[in-house]
Amino acid sequence: MDSLLYNNAPLENASASSVAMTLLFSTIFFTTISLGVKSWLAGDIRAIQAAMNTRSSPLDLKSFSSIFTLLYHWSVFGGILFIAYICENHPPHPHGEKSYDRDEFFFMTAVLFLASAYTITKNDKNTPKKDTGPMQGHHGQAVEQSSVNLNGSQRRGRQTLVSNSVTSVKDANDVLNRDQTEEWKGWMQFMFLLYHYYHAEEVYNTIRIMITCYVWMTGFGNFSFFYLKGDYSLVRVLQMLWRLNFLVTFLCLTQGTTYILYYICPLHTYFFFMVYAVMRIGKDLNYSKYGLRLKLGALAIFIFLFW
Repeated sequence: MDSLLYNNAPLENASASSVAMTLLFSTIFFTTISLGVKSWLAGDIRAIQAAMNTRSSPLDLKSFSSIFTLLYHWSVFGGILFIAYICENHPPHPHGEKSYDRDEFFFMTAVLFLASAYTITKNDKNTPKKDTGPMQGHHGQAVEQSSVNLNGSQRRGRQTLVSNSVTSVKDANDVLNRDQTEEWKGWMQFMFLLYHYYHAEEVYNTIRIMITCYVWMTGFGNFSFFYLKGDYSLVRVLQMLWRLNFLVTFLCLTQGTTYILYYICPLHTYFFFMVYAVMRIGKDLNYSKYGLRLKLGALAIFIFLFW
């Protein structure tokens, strides 16, 4: 019996990182349960109520409710990773072979179009967008400094013209506004899942184009952010790296897989750094007439020659 248990033990074939993640999340889970039971028995459920609140708030190490909320959400995250590991390595039912049926695949695609048609709404918000143009804040200082001509006289008229070049518009009138890009991403994510579920090899090239569009939108979104906000701080960089890689990092650790297996995340990460470098280097040129155009042109030439 001992030999049988030993040969079929799940941890026997698990990687060292999978075992480490099991110990980590098990500790967090039991700690959360213990603190929750203690609060319940003490008649003080404020921490439990705070953990169930869908609105997030900054971590406060002096607050029991804040710490319990953090542990609770890490426990939920650990549970999701555990389910993913079980389904991948020890599924309750054997994995079936993927079979492609063209009629079924395109029928599901048509269902997507039909469902999308029923959700059409007029994107015309009444609240005008706040003027968050690049010429505010420290960008305004950069314009003011550049408004001095070679003779030393101030070009106030030119400064005013440049400062007013970004006009306040409604969100709905923005080029590729947030609603449009989110919907575009949603359509493509549906097709990604459908493609992998049916193993539809005949639409492989189309899916490659969609992945390219998705990566391009990462670059476009970050370009827009840096152009409008001018925030090149380390905090912003770390926030983006966390958003792009936190899930794939824990999947690598729990599943015992390699980072490159989730190739889309390295792609997004690389293009974020590329956009960051282009916008950060010579950032004052981003708001001149030809500076940004020249930088993007040089980047295009570099990409063409390198690849």
